[in-house]
Amino acid sequence: MCWQQLSELGGVDVSTMSEDCLFLNVFRPVATTTDSSRRDARPVFVYIHGGGFVSGSSSFYVPGQLVADGNIITVTLNYRLGAFGFLSSGDSRLPGNYALWDQQLAIRWVKDNIQAFGGDPNQITVGGESAGSISVAFQSLSPLSKGLFNRAIMQSGAATAGSTQRESLQQLLNLAREVRCPLPGSSLPSGGVSSDQDLLTCLRNVSPADIMTVKILGKSLIRAITEIVYAAVVDGEIIPKEPAAMLKDKEYLTQVGFYERDYLSGSLNNEGGVIYSSIQSMTGNVSLIVNPNIYDLDFVPFLTETRLGRRSSSAEEVIPTRISPFNFATSLRDKLMNTCLSTGATQLDMKQVLDTVGDVTFYVPGKEFARAIAGGQRSDRRNLAYFFDHYPTFVSGGQLGSLHGVDLIYEFDLTPSVFGNASLWNADDEYLRKVFIAMIAGFVQTGKVLEVLARLLNTRLTTGVIQLDFKHVLDTVGDSIFYVPGKEFTRATAGGQRPLRKNLAYFFDHYPAFAGGQVGTMHGTDLVYEFDMGRQNGWNADDDHLRKVFLGMIAGFVETGNPATALQSYLPGGWRDFDLRDESYLSLKPHALTIQQHLRGRAASLWIDLLPKLLDSDLSQRNHTSTHVPTLSELIG
Repeated sequence: MCWQQLSELGGVDVSTMSEDCLFLNVFRPVATTTDSSRRDARPVFVYIHGGGFVSGSSSFYVPGQLVADGNIITVTLNYRLGAFGFLSSGDSRLPGNYALWDQQLAIRWVKDNIQAFGGDPNQITVGGESAGSISVAFQSLSPLSKGLFNRAIMQSGAATAGSTQRESLQQLLNLAREVRCPLPGSSLPSGGVSSDQDLLTCLRNVSPADIMTVKILGKSLIRAITEIVYAAVVDGEIIPKEPAAMLKDKEYLTQVGFYERDYLSGSLNNEGGVIYSSIQSMTGNVSLIVNPNIYDLDFVPFLTETRLGRRSSSAEEVIPTRISPFNFATSLRDKLMNTCLSTGATQLDMKQVLDTVGDVTFYVPGKEFARAIAGGQRSDRRNLAYFFDHYPTFVSGGQLGSLHGVDLIYEFDLTPSVFGNASLWNADDEYLRKVFIAMIAGFVQTGKVLEVLARLLNTRLTTGVIQLDFKHVLDTVGDSIFYVPGKEFTRATAGGQRPLRKNLAYFFDHYPAFAGGQVGTMHGTDLVYEFDMGRQNGWNADDDHLRKVFLGMIAGFVETGNPATALQSYLPGGWRDFDLRDESYLSLKPHALTIQQHLRGRAASLWIDLLPKLLDSDLSQRNHTSTHVPTLSELIG
């Protein structure tokens, strides 16, 4: 296991961590031949794990059912994390992006060697979830990836999700202070003055454990939970320029082979719920999510900076006051959440706050990416999108939808107890798992999936007066962190998609009982469906079925780039590509697969189109107020 943030791992044995961690795992169907002369070589699915680029391991994701039911070869891989994967000085001395180079090398190894395992080197799908999905987006945009793989699956993540580091040198200096390395220009014990090289030499001699125990409690609440601390940098090589610029440059996308692939991208109906579980874990007080003061002074400024690269000290600075004749913070809440608080209200709607976060970090980036694909899509390629619209009962908070990551339970051999009460996993979950696996496998195999005729209505909580709807708050978070970046990436794919390539998107719309899924499938919960993580209390027949479908979808896409065959019984009408006209996606629910359009369209338009135009171009240069934003340490007490 690669060295990673110790606070994220609970009881994991530190002795299992090593800098010598760049391993990959190959899973193949029992009957797969290793005879390279045979014509029945299996399609290959290379999976990149998530974890915010600071945690995770390939060993967590066992694709047993995905491999068996999907009849595909699956490869999971490790890559360096945290400072080891991304620390950069902003120049050639410490260029950064080591994690992306690790992934690139692993994909190249698969391309060169998978035939020895019975795999088809010409049928490689690269997929991932969360940070892994962002990685897939980066690899798809990189000029160094041309010809390495012909399909891509992105689950809850895209390249414009605040995933590039704008202040890499400052981050390096901050780390140096924490581990007591001499900053350039400071006095040395020898009497000399520290140089840049002294700093780098010192950092290289610090133990991995010391680097990975650097605390983040000085950050504000939302930053401590959602900020990608160690992120990729524009290095001129593997990432030649800013992701947003690449997605808008059709000539560049054509040159790097971006439109020569099939794409399948999706998100869950409660991506923003990732902050719900994190705040519950870190503070024990989820009511902080619906605190208007924290939202105005912490959430909105951070999400604006994440999405638009512009800083503000409060919600009041985000949109010019001239557009609002009344209280500015309340006005912004109305715009982001469609909720008008009555006078004296003390809490926001939970669901709408989470949706705001989800728009910025998941939905909008995802739509942007899909639009880019559709903008240049080849007629022989697919650009498919799905929406996991399930409210799992086994997941804590499942009434708000499927939390970010819950779809992995349906895709891999993971126990539902990772997200909640496995005993509450039901027939709907089992069915949805079957559908989800079929969708993935079908896309891996052919790049195509089939369409169904109807879509069940979502169950939503009504908005209260004193407290905002919990699900809406979670969706607010999910919008900004997952949905919006994912949409950006899918739009980019659609912008130049070749006719024979797929750009498929899905939405994991399940409410797993085992994980308190009354608010939906939380970020990361889908891993339990994708990998062999065991069963949890609340896991039921619906979870098993959904897992089977999810694995089939993954395996089908890996095998052919078109999960049509695997999902034929669920989608007799076909799975339309995500294009710039209707932005189609597959909604995954237990016992119900439907093709929908414009996932979180209003939220995506807000973050992609409206806010950038309304924001003053010089916002980042304004003199900000000194209003204090409470740190995580202060909130915990």
